[in-house]
Amino acid sequence: MREKVFWGSLIFIFLWRFLTFPFPQKFVGKTVVVRGCFWNSPGEKRQFSFRGFWIRPLRPLEIAPGDCLVVKGKATVKEGKVWLENPKIVFRERKRSFLLELKDFALWCQARAGAIFQKFLPEPEASLLAGIVLGKKSSLPRELFEALKNTGSLHIVVASGYNLTVISRWPVEFLAWFVGRKLALLLGGVLVWFYSLVAGGEPPVIRAAIMISLIYLAQALGEKLNPWRGWVFAGWLMLLVNPLLLFSISFQLSMAAMGGILFFEKKLERLRKIPLVGKELADSLAAQLAVFPLLGWHFGRVSWAAPLINMIILPLVPTLMSLGIAALGGLVFPWLGLPFLWLAYPFAWIIVQIVS
Repeated sequence: MREKVFWGSLIFIFLWRFLTFPFPQKFVGKTVVVRGCFWNSPGEKRQFSFRGFWIRPLRPLEIAPGDCLVVKGKATVKEGKVWLENPKIVFRERKRSFLLELKDFALWCQARAGAIFQKFLPEPEASLLAGIVLGKKSSLPRELFEALKNTGSLHIVVASGYNLTVISRWPVEFLAWFVGRKLALLLGGVLVWFYSLVAGGEPPVIRAAIMISLIYLAQALGEKLNPWRGWVFAGWLMLLVNPLLLFSISFQLSMAAMGGILFFEKKLERLRKIPLVGKELADSLAAQLAVFPLLGWHFGRVSWAAPLINMIILPLVPTLMSLGIAALGGLVFPWLGLPFLWLAYPFAWIIVQIVS
């Protein structure tokens, strides 16, 4: 009875939020004033999304996290998006908070680490490692980016939930030796969320961070989390905070991929028994089966070779990521990261060769 009341309450709150949320489509044909602050910076863009409305300013704007805007314009629909015609943009005072200061520090760490990778590794291996460890795909050479996209392996460099799952495996077990299990779970949760900031706070990472936090909480209470409930609750919480995520391609793909892994877990049990690559092959195939319809709908093409290619490269990713994280010691003294980058280079080179 309690469980029915709990899930019924979640559904009621979800429906209330969606029915009362000011979706841009409700204002088509009207002049609206949109206010808000940026958490992630779109950088210098000729067009960008703001509170669900698309805006094309007269000149490119350089926007940083914490910048607040007031935008006035008439809402119109073009190419399936709601645009503000002739937008009048006014900057407000930049908002500061502890989270934004932490975000700035995370961005500094990301930029510093990327520079260290590029200093000691050749391209495109340096950019690949920065993408895998930091979710920083903007610096990828065009040829490698297209190769990753065409082979269905771009997810390894977009700070996906898989990356965060790899990172969450070792901190708790390592810290538990020194500070005890419960404190280790707390510190592991802090590390997971800080990495989420460093990786840009994209929907796939936030979804994974919520699920991992729920797993840590359940372990601290001596319970075991039902993965389906964790998946549903993570999606519910994200949509409750920002219903516009429902239209985000990255959110849709992340939820579908995780749902596919959970749905096909028992159906692909035999594949998991294959030595070395079984788990990666099963998870990759399950995720690909779930996201194929979305990929075809949004991009008009899918890669049928993706499961095989992911089976080959995914076993390399945990080792490469672990070495890349260890190389972050170079944030203090650059030479501290050098031995780990040398060890990481062969793995990065192999992945580049396979996807190319």
